[in-house]
Amino acid sequence: MTSPLDSYVIQPKRPWRLILWIVLSVIITGLIQWYWFNHDSGEKARLIEHNKHLTEQVAAMKNQLMQQSESQQNQQQVQAMHQATVQQLQNRLEQLQKKVIDLDKELLFYQNITQGNSTSELQIRDLQLRPEAENPEQLRYRLVITQGKNISEPITGEVMIKLQNSEGEGEEAKTIDLNVTEHPLNLRHVQVIEGVFNLSEISVPEQISVSLRQKDKVLISRNFDWQTDTPVGQ
Repeated sequence: MTSPLDSYVIQPKRPWRLILWIVLSVIITGLIQWYWFNHDSGEKARLIEHNKHLTEQVAAMKNQLMQQSESQQNQQQVQAMHQATVQQLQNRLEQLQKKVIDLDKELLFYQNITQGNSTSELQIRDLQLRPEAENPEQLRYRLVITQGKNISEPITGEVMIKLQNSEGEGEEAKTIDLNVTEHPLNLRHVQVIEGVFNLSEISVPEQISVSLRQKDKVLISRNFDWQTDTPVGQ
């Protein structure tokens, strides 16, 4: 009688297969790790190099921007200095032009004195009014008195300058003194008297009355219309 166990064959164990699978697993795992390590290292190296390149570009751009900014500031400073110099020259030119005009007026003023009436009598020759450049409420005046006689002693006394307005009409008209200024008279041939009217303290007058007095005696008087150009004597 045959037993069923007679056909069953017991195979011996083969541990080398397990070892092979383990070795293969270790090798594959190592290859995978090596690949990822090299891949990550290369990528990091490329990123580091790219970052370095970008950093250098940013530094170069910053340097270029600073140079352009300094150049622009220098140009602005040069332009500001140029504008300031031009403004100073323009102001100086205006001052010189004004001075030339004033000198021309001075020359014309004294030409009128020397080339005018050559009488030897005592005269109130001219009265000139000129607004002050720095203060428009002030008016500078210049009065010229002459005489042509050969005298041993100067004519002395007082020069009275009055700013006047008139009130009323006809027989009731009267002259009102708005301001009275007194100067000493000390005349041999020519005396020039200068002063300033402060218009902020008085109303605008109609005329200026000039008289030369010696004690209580009026030597000569003359009225001038009020105007700031060349005055017209009355």
